Amino acid sequence: MQVRTLNPLACRLCGRRSTIEEVDVRRMLGNLVKFPKRSELRPPGAVAQGARRVRLGLADPETVEDELPDVSDL
Repeated sequence: MQVRTLNPLACRLCGRRSTIEEVDVRRMLGNLVKFPKRSELRPPGAVAQGARRVRLGLADPETVEDELPDVSDL
């Protein structure tokens, strides 16, 4: 029996030896999906950064919202 985390399992299923960097994923998605350019939208990078900090246990949601002005309702 083999036990794998999600990333190595996905890489094995896709035939890849390494994961794709976040910057490359954003570029690929940007080429596939056209996102509307609206000024009232929050920057996705700030939300992703805040969510990552909460998920890794580096900060609680309230702290992240206070530190990052573009992030709310985390």
